Amino acid sequence: MAATNRSKMQAAAKTKKSATQKSKVAVHPDKLQPWVRGSALDTPAPKDGFVHRWIRFMVGNEMDATNFSRKRREGWVPVEKDSVPEEWQMMHQTTGRITGIIVEGLILCERPASVSKRRRDAMNEETRRRTEASDHDLESVNKSNRSPAFGDIEKATRSTPAREVTIQSD
Repeated sequence: MAATNRSKMQAAAKTKKSATQKSKVAVHPDKLQPWVRGSALDTPAPKDGFVHRWIRFMVGNEMDATNFSRKRREGWVPVEKDSVPEEWQMMHQTTGRITGIIVEGLILCERPASVSKRRRDAMNEETRRRTEASDHDLESVNKSNRSPAFGDIEKATRSTPAREVTIQSD
């Protein structure tokens, strides 16, 4: 008798478990969604010839006027309410004297893609010049510190093992 009660309880538990699993399947589809960092914000599709970016203009309840004015000087301007799809328009707010699409202290801004390309080119040139200067400094140090014990100092483009690793056979 105890065995039949136990089997009935196990059957009821299985039924309850399968019903719970079915409800989870209905709520959470089986297709795998890619993981996205919770702090990553989507942006609506920009107008032709423009790029979008979220710009910080508030930290806590304080305006970050320094960051926002720097970004304005770089050509970023808040996106107008009329230039975004309707689902984004509900996030349109006015905070102080700033009006735009605002989420968590960030404001959606846009600038011409040509300005972004010029900035990227300028940053690439700056990186190239700094790398070249660093290589020049390394070369001058190498010339003044030549030693038969160590040889020339070289810029490594890849790593090599310090010693060969061997495994002892049985």
